Amino acid sequence: MALMMLQQPNFLVLDEPTNNLDIPSAEILEEVLLGFAGAILVVSHNTS
Repeated sequence: MALMMLQQPNFLVLDEPTNNLDIPSAEILEEVLLGFAGAILVVSHNTS
């Protein structure tokens, strides 16, 4: 993912991006994605 971000994409497709992440890691991912200027499609099976 780090190498992909260096290419500065404008569209991300993330399939279950928080699977197996602890809460602090998920919060860091959220902060990084909030700073992303492009479009993001997130696939989640979380129903809660």
